[in-house]
Parts: sequence; structure tokens; C-alpha cells
Amino acid sequence: MEKFHELIPIVCNKSFSLVNRGHLYNTCVRSVVLYACETWPLNVENISRLAKADNSMVRWIYSVKLSDHHSMTNVKEKLKHIS
Repeated sequence: MEKFHELIPIVCNKSFSLVNRGHLYNTCVRSVVLYACETWPLNVENISRLAKADNSMVRWIYSVKLSDHHSMTNVKEKLKHIS
């Protein structure tokens, strides 16, 4: 999450296309998060925590609230985000 907070001004900037923001998120943030969690024990709680963090960052980039009831599949598709 720390890497995401460093890139918030760029990743959430509306002047960049969603595709570019999604690509930046994939290459800079998601890869760092996946690398960092490699030492975690593989259990349902940690996998769930990682998925929730990923979904919340994607919603933040797309400017979608959880209460808007958008499907994460549609949001990730618009970002060209690998699900």
C-alpha cells in the first residue's frame, strides 16, 4: 500500500487515460505488493486480505465507491487490469 500512496497523484490523475493508469498500477504497485506478500503463509485470510487491498486500490483509481455497486470485473476490464 505504501507504493500506491506514493503514486496516488499520478494514478488518480484524471488527465491520464484509465488504460495508462491501469498499466502504471499493474507495473509499479501490483508487482511490488505481490513481491512483498511472497513471504506470507498461504491461507484464506491472507489471500482475502490481498484481494480486498487490490480491489480497493482499483476502485480508488477508477473513482468508484463500494456503495456504487459496480462489479469489480467491469471496473478491472475498463482499466485493462488483469484479474
